[in-house]
Amino acid sequence: MRADWWIMSLAYLNLVQREGKGLSEDYQELMVKSWGPVRVCAAAAEYGGRGVLGPLYTAIGTRLHNRRRRDDLTVMTEALAEADLPDSLAAATSTKFDQLNKDSIS
Repeated sequence: MRADWWIMSLAYLNLVQREGKGLSEDYQELMVKSWGPVRVCAAAAEYGGRGVLGPLYTAIGTRLHNRRRRDDLTVMTEALAEADLPDSLAAATSTKFDQLNKDSIS
């Protein structure tokens, strides 16, 4: 079996496609914050191909969800290092990466 990785963002689905309808204020705030990691993933996929997404998703998810380090600014650089990607990708805050996300879901 071979996994083919794609970017999927709940922020895009919930805030853009569904226009935030029916979401609590707290959840909307969480969705806004999630744009950062998904932009980093899109930049990583552009840099190294979609194959880098599996290790990167795992490294980010372990830190954010399992270890509950949601407010730790070092999460992205640590996750990129674990996935053998340059830490410069952690600065991927440009909305130019949003199109990769949208194209992946569409």
